[in-house]
Amino acid sequence: LDILRKEMGYEGLIVTDAVSMKGLAAAFTHEDVYIECFNAGNDIILFCNVDYIDVMEKAVLDGRVSVERVDDACRRVLELKEKLGLFDFSKPASPLCANENADFEKTCYEIAAKGMTLVCNQDNLLPFDPAKVKKVAIIAVSPDATFHTSLQVMKDAFAAYGIETTILERLSSKKQLRELDETCDIIIYACFLAQSRPLGMSVYARKEELYTLFHSLSFGADKSIGVSFGAPSIYYNYFENVDAFINAYSPDEQTMRAFVDGILGKFPFNETSPVPLTPEFKDQ
Repeated sequence: LDILRKEMGYEGLIVTDAVSMKGLAAAFTHEDVYIECFNAGNDIILFCNVDYIDVMEKAVLDGRVSVERVDDACRRVLELKEKLGLFDFSKPASPLCANENADFEKTCYEIAAKGMTLVCNQDNLLPFDPAKVKKVAIIAVSPDATFHTSLQVMKDAFAAYGIETTILERLSSKKQLRELDETCDIIIYACFLAQSRPLGMSVYARKEELYTLFHSLSFGADKSIGVSFGAPSIYYNYFENVDAFINAYSPDEQTMRAFVDGILGKFPFNETSPVPLTPEFKDQ
């Protein structure tokens, strides 16, 4: 924040990342997370609990947060709202025009393409040559029904290359996987676990996903890739034996499209993970 304010002269609004992350909870008490982030120069605290106002009011009254700092943050919030026209009630809200929607989708795609991480790529399995890919199997590994529905976007993205795609909600047997190996050129294990569902560590618990994980890679390992559209820990917890794995971080439409383009060689993947994937064990 010193770099933004002092070195770069930035005077705009600053918003935290999610303050519910465990890294902050390990370093600060619940109340101090809010107070320290706010005093550091963040104007909006993201993903705070319902007690945020009470905590901050108490901190102002006992002197841990100054009134001047509160006024400074409020000023920035109000100035941005004014610039966005949120106080001009004479103008009715209007949806984005076609060009604005196109720009928005283009930006989302670019962010997704630059942001996803190629975690491993043994024997240079990726990228695949789209001219040699005729059929793809997508195996969903998620308890989230909405994620299964979102995989249709990935299927449509393959269809744009003239590639036939089958989506499976689970693997029922090794025999089923062997049949996919015999008929498909790529087998994709499309994973999704949200960081907050359930609260705490993201793990697979339903028998449908556990059966799929048990049968996975029994056949077709040489053409199989894994991808997580949610928690980045899925690779370390379940898929270290796969030759190629990608952390895509989000199940949105543009991420699905960017994933397909990336594995078919349209752009190179980033190979530096923003988060550590291997747990560290510390002496007690």
